[in-house]
Amino acid sequence: MGPPRWQGRPIPAAVAALLLAALLVRCGGPQPLPPEILYPAELLEERGIQDGLLAERRQEEALARAAERLSVARSPLNLILAARVERDKKTALALLDEALQEDPASVWARYGIAFLVFKMKDFDRYEDSAKHLEWILDRGFGKDSPVPVCPHRLLIEIMSGTSRYDEAKEQWMIYLAAHPDDLDARYDLAWLLYHRLDSAEKSLEQVRLILEAEPRRLDARLLEGCVLRSLGEFNAAVRAFKSIEDRHPDALLNVAELYDQDLGRPAEALSHYRRYQEYTGENEDQRRAVDRYFRIPPRIEELEKKLEEKKP
Repeated sequence: MGPPRWQGRPIPAAVAALLLAALLVRCGGPQPLPPEILYPAELLEERGIQDGLLAERRQEEALARAAERLSVARSPLNLILAARVERDKKTALALLDEALQEDPASVWARYGIAFLVFKMKDFDRYEDSAKHLEWILDRGFGKDSPVPVCPHRLLIEIMSGTSRYDEAKEQWMIYLAAHPDDLDARYDLAWLLYHRLDSAEKSLEQVRLILEAEPRRLDARLLEGCVLRSLGEFNAAVRAFKSIEDRHPDALLNVAELYDQDLGRPAEALSHYRRYQEYTGENEDQRRAVDRYFRIPPRIEELEKKLEEKKP
């Protein structure tokens, strides 16, 4: 078999080799971009200056600096930098859209758009944002970043926001394989498995891994109790909640409901309902947790009456 031909003429061997390499690359999917393309030195340098100004609460100076760059050239780089310090999110998003229109291969414009769309909860643009993130992840963005960016986690959040729960779960598993010590990510996976995918046992596996590393973690212990209750392990659920009942009102309420609805122990239920009702909390977040439900559970009066009738 001879060398490839183009319009009847032999193609030089070097060109033929390049064409073959291009075909192989295309068949194998997108190849990672080199660091100088993913993280341009000028962008990183100016980004560092911006972050320093913002940390010192010198936003006006950061805005003026970005505006001056734009007045010289409305380039994709300058549009991205202006979007980073812009106060108004819609204006920032418009700047990033313009940058992407100018340069469809801009990983920073795509990442910035997805980030802002998520921050603004602009659900109409979630699907496109997911495509932007998948595009840049395929090209290696975020993997060995010299600056803190996490497109993988952002993609998962957007997938969850569009009910792509199975895909989000698979992405969490990929992420955790590379970041096994990220307990916040593991908690998010456990929450997804329990609340969205009806996978209580798998959720419990993740929760137990978290608690092995951090036994006093409140959110994981609360989730453990909820999962155990859903599995019918009522006494184990009570133990999980009671281990933190002095640290969070949700634990008190859950213990009360377990005694009331699952274990048939009205006296203990009443005691915990009352403690929940009177909970003052260590901080405002915990006090709001009580207000989220009800200050005076109607069940208290019913239980008081029921116990009164049982007295000899």
